[in-house]
Amino acid sequence: MYRSVLLSLCFVLFWATTALAEGANLESIPTRSSEQIDLTETLLAISKEWNPQVDEADFRKQLDQLTEWAQPALSANSPREKVDLLRRAIHGQGGYRYTDEVDARGFPVNSEELFMHGLLKTKRGYCMNLSLLYLVVAERLGLPIKGVALPNHFFVRWDDGTERINIDGTEGGAEFSDGFYLNRFGMKGQPVSAFYLKSLNKKQTLGAYFSNVGMVFYQNLNSRKAVFYLSLSVAINPLSVEAHNNLGNMYSELNENDQAIQQYQRAVAAEPGNADSYFNLGMAYDKAGNTDQAVESLLQAVQLNPGFPAAHDSLARLFLFQRNYAGALLHLKKLSSLAPESVWAFMEMSTAYLGLGVPEIAVLSLRHTVKRFPDLMQALEKLAEILYRMGDYDQALEQQAVLVDRWPDFAKGHIQMGWTYYKRGDIANAIKSTEKGLAVADKASGLIPLAEMNLGLFSLLEGQYDRAKSFYNKALIENAESLEGILADLEEARSGSFSDKTELDYFSGWVLHSTGKVPAAEKFFQRYLQRDPEGLFADEVRSALQSEKEGLSGELALKNVPEGMVFVPKGYFIMGSDDHGLDEAPQHKTYLDAYYIDQYEVRAKDFAEFLNSVNNTKGYYEDNVRGVLVYNDRFSAREGMENLPINNVNWYGASKYCEWKKQRLPTEAEWEKAARGPSGNIYPWGNTLPHSSLARYNQHWTEEIKHGVMMPVDSYAEGKSFYGTYNMAGNVKEWVDDWFDREYYDDPANHINPPGQIGGEFKVLKGGSWRDLSGFLYASFRNNSYPDTRMADYGFRCAKSAEGKKIPQGKRQLTQWKPWHLLHRVAEARY
Repeated sequence: MYRSVLLSLCFVLFWATTALAEGANLESIPTRSSEQIDLTETLLAISKEWNPQVDEADFRKQLDQLTEWAQPALSANSPREKVDLLRRAIHGQGGYRYTDEVDARGFPVNSEELFMHGLLKTKRGYCMNLSLLYLVVAERLGLPIKGVALPNHFFVRWDDGTERINIDGTEGGAEFSDGFYLNRFGMKGQPVSAFYLKSLNKKQTLGAYFSNVGMVFYQNLNSRKAVFYLSLSVAINPLSVEAHNNLGNMYSELNENDQAIQQYQRAVAAEPGNADSYFNLGMAYDKAGNTDQAVESLLQAVQLNPGFPAAHDSLARLFLFQRNYAGALLHLKKLSSLAPESVWAFMEMSTAYLGLGVPEIAVLSLRHTVKRFPDLMQALEKLAEILYRMGDYDQALEQQAVLVDRWPDFAKGHIQMGWTYYKRGDIANAIKSTEKGLAVADKASGLIPLAEMNLGLFSLLEGQYDRAKSFYNKALIENAESLEGILADLEEARSGSFSDKTELDYFSGWVLHSTGKVPAAEKFFQRYLQRDPEGLFADEVRSALQSEKEGLSGELALKNVPEGMVFVPKGYFIMGSDDHGLDEAPQHKTYLDAYYIDQYEVRAKDFAEFLNSVNNTKGYYEDNVRGVLVYNDRFSAREGMENLPINNVNWYGASKYCEWKKQRLPTEAEWEKAARGPSGNIYPWGNTLPHSSLARYNQHWTEEIKHGVMMPVDSYAEGKSFYGTYNMAGNVKEWVDDWFDREYYDDPANHINPPGQIGGEFKVLKGGSWRDLSGFLYASFRNNSYPDTRMADYGFRCAKSAEGKKIPQGKRQLTQWKPWHLLHRVAEARY
């Protein structure tokens, strides 16, 4: 956070090549003399930059009127009489005064009032443009009025070389002494910049105004224009600390760090006693990664201004980063006295004490913080954490109990409390606390996989092995990085109080095997068998090890990929979803042996060949207006539709075709893995939303379009899956082998080569079609229909096991009847 020197009332900042009023050229002003500058035209050009609709004629007319009212000043005898007549013309007859509507920084709420056209329209302005109004009239009348700058203010001065009269436009033109301003702006007794309280000519005054204009553009999110105006300002007034600091801030916003540092260095050179400039320079060095110079500049800032909270704050943060805990503690204490409301300062004192190796004092410091800020949840949480790290689990649990009692929806607190119970050996309460945390955890918080992985460990230690697997699977699906944490937890338990529990070896192997890290799993499986050869999982482990020895290698399978198919290697993938229909839940990891699947949907011409071969004796296909085939003694694809996907085919026809090809329909799991890839993509192409360049969907059959609702099976290369399959979203829905069961995913036994149920009422369809909306194209979507249904958007593709099995060898179950009121997709009327 950079410190702006221009905090209120008058100074603000902006870049651009500008559309200028005739006679004005803003870019050339730094190279022109003051006498060559026309204030009226320059201010009009700036107003037109802000608002191109400004009425130029009216702008000049109002300044002409004001000049006419001030004309009598030329006939006055003394400077004070002249100044008084100017006041009467501007504030009396003209009615111009300080605006009533300002924000917290002192700037007009109406941005137009920061410019001359806004002042002329509303008769309300702020110190800068009210001063410019005096200068415009004085320029026209030839009166010696000068601009005068202060850190947060601007006024004008009669200065003829003999007499000086200060004129404050925000106070109706009242006169105040220089001493008054020194007191008001905290400059009395301090070194004063060579720029402040000096009589400025037109050019220098415009330089100060350019700084303001730049800030206005910056506030309206036009940083480049801000840089343009501020660059003009520093070119005209190289001693203006404010302009250099604000230009530095703009460069920093634009991530042009070298330029920012250069401007802050110039601000320091212009006024070496300005703490704000050193602070800004320190922050720029920090942003550029130069920590040592950042610290040096910030130390200079607090030396110049010991009561500078932001500088002490930044130094404390930098020292903590450098692990200079003594230095950090010094500035944290200073910050806490300067800003007693700074929660961060009190909290980080405990971090410094910990870094200094005195955790007991860190605890005392945090107890003081908890007492000072009783509603500060983070202080109580950190106190419990330090007590936990000290091994004082009873005291930690006491603080955690207070924490979750006061904030019952604080999921992290419940989960941490569960872990503390575990460290104390109280597994039952560890489970209870963690379950509470899981119940209130927000998915976006990232705490759900942590809770699931902890519950996996606790369930394992309690002998609830199926529950442990379920939680571990969920954690791995939520976050693949959970694997490292799971293995670390198992190792810690194995080397600690639970060293005699052989199941820890089994679970280390199981979790590695389930994530495809088979060689690493074997070490744990072998150790499990050595320690517990007759253990609960011994047979499963032997089977897994044997399977790895006898299984067909991926390399061999790749050499024998059938024509028109792609190879999908064995291993786990993410199946189902917790974000859609109940029939898709829970999302889970499923293991499949290697297999092949058609790269494309079955084409019309290929299915016609099959029908002619078997004479369509079973009525696999019925000729109709929406089908892609026609029958004229023999089946054939309609003209130009040979490469469209077969449609209007029932499940029996799809299954028989695959059998005819010495293949089979894919299982639902095989289809979904081929579509989602190993990482569980939402769509075949990844996780980005559907687009017309990726899939065919949301089409409407009309007499004009007809079969054009479908596309050739090799279309949409951009939408193909990880394994290279095409059109697994859109075009036609695809029959798979499985009978539909909305609760099939609930049983962990169905997570290894799931073959589907033995029987049922409906068969599963996958993939969405040309008629579906985009919301039905995701790969886990489960449609279903009667197996003898023929629809204009029903098609299929075939699969084949890589190891010669007819169907994946999983556990088949009888389908249980369950009511299906909400999620069943009712089939359309047949054509």
